[in-house]
Amino acid sequence: MNELVKERIAIAEKFKTIHKLKFKSPERRNAMLKQTAFLEYPISLVLLLVLLYSAASTIFFASSWDNAALLVCVSLGMALRSPYAYIEVKLIEHIESIKNLDGDFNPELNIELERMISKLNQKTILIVLWVITGIIVLSAFLQVFEVNPYWNYFPVIVFVFSTFLLVRITYIGFKFKKNLKSINI
Repeated sequence: MNELVKERIAIAEKFKTIHKLKFKSPERRNAMLKQTAFLEYPISLVLLLVLLYSAASTIFFASSWDNAALLVCVSLGMALRSPYAYIEVKLIEHIESIKNLDGDFNPELNIELERMISKLNQKTILIVLWVITGIIVLSAFLQVFEVNPYWNYFPVIVFVFSTFLLVRITYIGFKFKKNLKSINI
């Protein structure tokens, strides 16, 4: 194992997870994380697409938005967590696959990976997203009890925020996969 590979493994291990799965063995934790990631990631993408369709149909065709509160709660809650489990699984698999790699690769890939991981480890971005999601979800819960008179103004906010989350999830997943596959094994 050369220095570039050791550096890459150290960079990948810097990723801070938001999934606090506690198991006695790391193999069991990784197996459960893999199941969670590959269920949560596509389901959150589909739910965001359904939410976008629902919000868009309300905005453009004046359909009913009153029954969308539960969809808003579930899809936004899953959309914030899903890329982190997916990325963690991909990083674990990548570490295992490059442990015995002796060849060289472009050192810029390590710099790019470190930049992406440091961006995801910044909790301020995640906190801002959680606060926005919390406001929207609180509003949706109030709508469930029919005490939110402003719920009819939320389709535009939900549409914009869901679009942002969908682009963010897709972009993060694509960039990580591209970087991890750039190393020829």
